[in-house]
Amino acid sequence: MNIKEVNSRLYEQGIMRNMCQDAIDKWNHTLSEQELIDLWYDNYDFAVINHFPDNETIKKCFQQEVLRKNNILVDDEWSLLSPEKAMILGKSVTKIRFNTYNVGQVWVRDMSKAEIYVRDNADVTVCVLDDAIVNIVCYNKTARVLVIKYSKNARITSFGSNITIKENYNYLKE
Repeated sequence: MNIKEVNSRLYEQGIMRNMCQDAIDKWNHTLSEQELIDLWYDNYDFAVINHFPDNETIKKCFQQEVLRKNNILVDDEWSLLSPEKAMILGKSVTKIRFNTYNVGQVWVRDMSKAEIYVRDNADVTVCVLDDAIVNIVCYNKTARVLVIKYSKNARITSFGSNITIKENYNYLKE
């Protein structure tokens, strides 16, 4: 699929899901793969709430190496090191490590499984949705992890200090 076809397919799906005017305005020409991914991350609330684009479309529109480079896993098994942001989708399995003063946000969705290890002043926010399973280990008191559980079906286990788990089941309601 060429980049014009990718743009057309994603744009049409976005319009059908009531994409915001700001995103529509930024999509005023054929965007590159990287620009499409950046726009998606910039509008992660819309993307997560609407499962936009769906996982099969993501896999058809983007090569796995491009997704991995941008810390996006869809039905993939891959480890990440201190990503600023990451989307773990489908039936992915991952280990994510955060260290030193890294700050990151991770979304784990669908039926994915993530093991997240945090240490040494890292500050991480983990959003867990759908039927995802997340295990978090925080190695020392100087690191911090905030976990937001958006689904009653999501499962979270944790070990260590400075891990806060909050529930927000209203987020995904339209």
